[in-house]
Amino acid sequence: MSKARLQNVPPSLIIAASRALDEDEHVGRAPYDWRGKRTSIMQHIGGIQRHLLAFQDGEDVDPDSPTRKHHLDGIAGRLAILIDAISTGDYTDDRPTTGNAGAVLRTISKGIKP
Repeated sequence: MSKARLQNVPPSLIIAASRALDEDEHVGRAPYDWRGKRTSIMQHIGGIQRHLLAFQDGEDVDPDSPTRKHHLDGIAGRLAILIDAISTGDYTDDRPTTGNAGAVLRTISKGIKP
């Protein structure tokens, strides 16, 4: 088995997640405070989508951020929490019943109407 090739992860991604997680401390949340609790998958998906849509629509800095973090930092931080929570089992899978979005997207990418 090969080792994880951590050198292939751009340092800028780690720094972006760090800026978002540092903001959590700025507003009084302890590091890793999601561990030992059950964090909601849908809550983090919602946060990621809000940051992504604002960024897509041309807004770079989160106006609600006390540290003026970039929306991409917010995405990286939320994703880091979500990945960690799933890896430790500290999450509630509150996603809707399984649908077929993946299959529809694959069909569209092949030029076939769903």
